[in-house]
Amino acid sequence: MPTIGNANGIIEQQLDCCTRELENELVADGLCFSGDIAYGADDLIRDAMEERKNKRAKLAVVLETSGGYIEVAQRMLVPKILTTSIPEILATPA
Repeated sequence: MPTIGNANGIIEQQLDCCTRELENELVADGLCFSGDIAYGADDLIRDAMEERKNKRAKLAVVLETSGGYIEVAQRMLVPKILTTSIPEILATPA
């Protein structure tokens, strides 16, 4: 297990662990996003989806945000996710 030098590292490590547990429970790829829905966030989501290896048939999305721009949210969730070859998307607010 790598040494974590700050609070952000500890939080990211815990989120990774919880995401893996969610993936195993739901037999799905997990995608967690925490942050404002600001311009550029949709590119982060797209890049994360494209980097997935051994893609599963389902995608579980956990979104935690204090708000942002509806146009960016629409770009993130509608064309970037729904136009992929994922037949089932499980989404929940955090």
